[in-house]
Order: sequence, then C-alpha cells, then structure tokens
Amino acid sequence: FLPIPLAFALFGQSAVAQDPPQRLSQLDVSSFPEERDENQVPAPPEQQQAPDQQGQSSSAPVAPRDVSFSIKSFARNFFSDQKKIWTFPAKVATGHDIVPVLAITGVTAALVVGVDPTEGKYFRTHASTFSGFNNTFSEHRTTASTLLIPAGLAGVGLITKRSYLAHTGLLALEAWVDVDITAEVMRNIADRRRPLDVPLNGNYSNTWFKTASSPLHADGSFPSGHTGWGFAVATTIARRYPHRRWVQYLAYGLATVDLTSRLTSSNHFASDAVFGGILGYAIGRFVVVRQ
Repeated sequence: FLPIPLAFALFGQSAVAQDPPQRLSQLDVSSFPEERDENQVPAPPEQQQAPDQQGQSSSAPVAPRDVSFSIKSFARNFFSDQKKIWTFPAKVATGHDIVPVLAITGVTAALVVGVDPTEGKYFRTHASTFSGFNNTFSEHRTTASTLLIPAGLAGVGLITKRSYLAHTGLLALEAWVDVDITAEVMRNIADRRRPLDVPLNGNYSNTWFKTASSPLHADGSFPSGHTGWGFAVATTIARRYPHRRWVQYLAYGLATVDLTSRLTSSNHFASDAVFGGILGYAIGRFVVVRQ
C-alpha cells in the first residue's frame, strides 16, 4: 500500500512541472507570504484578466498566512484554524450558513435512523465476504497513507525545490491535525458504540452514549476520524490543483476507498463515515485552504 502515497507525490510533482511557463510563475512561489491572495486559486488562462484590468477590479488585499516549515508558523496556523472551527457554531446561531448546516444535519439524521441499523448488521454478518478488502485497506494502512501522502508531497516539493507542492503537503498535514482534534472531541461527546462492539444479533439502533471514552482516547464511533482525515487531505490537494482533474479524481477516489473500508470493517456506521467525510471536506476547504 505504501507505493500509493509515493506515486501520488510524484504525480503531484509532475502536475506542477507540466504547467506552461506563464502559469508556473504563479504556482511555483518561493514562499506563501509573497502570494497575492491565499484565498484565490489561479484561474484558467482563458479566464485571467490583464494586469491593468485585475488592478481595477480587484478587491482589498487579504493578509496572507505564513505557511512555512517552522513549528512557530504551523502552531500559529493551527490555533487560527481551531478558532475558526470552534467559533463556527456561534456564527450559525446568528443565522450564518444555516441552510447547509440544516441540510447536513438532516442527511446525518436520516442515515442514523434509516440506514445505520441495517448497514451495521449487514457488514457484521458478512465479515468474511469483505475480509480481503478489509485486510488490504486495514486501519493501520489507511492511517499511514493519510499521513504519508501529504508528507510525500512536502518531501518531493522540498527535494525538487517546488515550493507550491511542498506547501500543499504542509497544508494537507495541517488539515489532518485539525480534523483529528475536532473528531476526537466530538467522539468523546457522542460516545457512540461501534458496529464491532454490538453483539452480532444485537440492537444496532441503541448505540449512542454507550462507550467509556477518555479525553485523550475516544473509542466512540461518531464521527469517523479516518474518513475525516482522508477527505481533508483530498480536499486540500484537490483545491490546490483545480486545473488537474485527474488529481482531484485520484484524491477523492482514495478518500472514498478509505470511507468504504470503515463500513465494510464494521468500525463505523454509514452516518459516522459520511459526516466524517463532510467534516474533512469542510475543514480542508474552508479552514485550511480558505476558499
């Protein structure tokens, strides 16, 4: 399984290397503080305006983030991310983003009530059917891959002196950590029993507030941290390479395989995995890449 992140790192490197010269000058920057606007992904050449037109239509500049390879910079960005995450409920309470929040809540509730009991029992009683898939995409392998992919991108970027690629890897690692902290807190609150912990022919509906978690190790099922990691890393990479469709397909494809493995291994219910994926997507896009 390890060749996957290594191949992805090399593909990411080639994605920058194959850019035409005028586009490479925008992507391959020496450091993030020199970028014009961290909230904007470079537009396709046919949509880009001339410099004088851009100057006339551009909005007020946004203060760039210092995304550099230092503990101080990483910690500053991490705490900034966590502030955005944990103050979000207060914004929702004032009416901001109420529609998507209600939609996500509705979808999650529908999965909990209408899908989880049946899906949870099905994969528990058909464990042998998916044993090969579960062994290939085991918990340890998928965890390692969600870390090795961004680490590989950062490493290849540093070795080849492609700062945009290196920063993409660093941002993906930042997203991974953000999701890990957030999901850990949520699992401690929900204390949901995993499908594996339910007796084979037991009650797969009565699973909430049934585990004994500790602040440093949450055994709960909701939400899926693995799925959150996968989609946070995938979203960060995909949003950084909007013109490379195959990069997006590969990133989200691997994240979806990760999500599926959480169901077939009975580590999570469908609602855990789907909500974890949404959480990872939201943190990767709106908190880390900030688009």
